[in-house]
Amino acid sequence: MADSEYRSEIFATRLADPNIATRIKLTISINLRDSIEAYQNADYAHFLEVLIPVLKKILEDEPPVFQSNSEEQKLRNLLLEVLYRLPQNDALKPYATELLQLLIRSSSTFLRYSSRNV
Repeated sequence: MADSEYRSEIFATRLADPNIATRIKLTISINLRDSIEAYQNADYAHFLEVLIPVLKKILEDEPPVFQSNSEEQKLRNLLLEVLYRLPQNDALKPYATELLQLLIRSSSTFLRYSSRNV
């Protein structure tokens, strides 16, 4: 197993662990965001295979907290930024539909919340 494959599995395992504090997950997510460019090689498909389900699960299962200074909202924003920074190539195509659906659901949740608090 290549070093980058191992690192992507560590990122995924730690982000998925419910026993790890949100503050630590923030640090993990920052490291993930800052290292995405390192996965633009043959390991990118494995990176996506391991991390997309974890990112999707967190964004779908964790309710949004609409307080900009909360750790939960910072984590959510970081994970959305990770998705935004993913290199757009053939390896990402199999995930395009589910990511688009995830982003649409996230947007509609935000819009529903915003319209109630205007």
